[in-house]
Amino acid sequence: MPILLTGYYEPTLQARTRPDARFRHPVHGPPSGSRGPGVTRAQIESGALEGRGLELFWVDDPIELFFLHVQGSGRLELPDGRIVRVGYAASNGQPYRSIGSELVALGVFTPAEATAPAIKRWLRTHPAEVQGLLQKNARYIFFRILDTPADLGPPGSLGASLVPWRSVAVDPAVTNPGSVGLLVAPLPDGRELAHFVVAMDGGAAIRGPARLDLFLGPGLAAETLAGELRSAAHVAWLAPRR
Repeated sequence: MPILLTGYYEPTLQARTRPDARFRHPVHGPPSGSRGPGVTRAQIESGALEGRGLELFWVDDPIELFFLHVQGSGRLELPDGRIVRVGYAASNGQPYRSIGSELVALGVFTPAEATAPAIKRWLRTHPAEVQGLLQKNARYIFFRILDTPADLGPPGSLGASLVPWRSVAVDPAVTNPGSVGLLVAPLPDGRELAHFVVAMDGGAAIRGPARLDLFLGPGLAAETLAGELRSAAHVAWLAPRR
């Protein structure tokens, strides 16, 4: 059965440890108690969690911050050159809603046109519509600071470091975490991918047997490919030894 293969990456954002007029969008740590889970993205961005000291860092770009939430982990570059890595700690428990699907429904894009680079370009040329569109996705991610070495990938849902081009996110209700499979798929540049991958991660948008998300690593090349990768692929999962 063909599956839809997409890609994800580890983004890098400029960040500060204190807010100012430019760096005013918080990267939140997880709340305790009942005031985090259940609240929507719109409520959080309207101040529902203010005054609780949950802000880990501040960034200057709400669009890139939104995509950090989608990717689930990333690198924050501070003014002194230090790189701090952050990863998924918890969510607000709200369902994930694709803003690409929203733009398709509005007639802005066809499904094939709704790639991450195209969505970002549209958002940057329609600033008055950014907040309302992003808040269509009520799901909100809380982060933790990682102590992962710079040469390793961020931890996936298994707790092990993700490996570019080898780690995939799956629906654990369908595919057992840790499964090994042979993935074959065309790439946007015309090459064919054909190698073994390991189910090491999950994601709110990865549901059912016909979805797979390939981790592509950090950097601009990984971001570009992740934004363009939407391939009809095949995966053959190896049966466990008995």
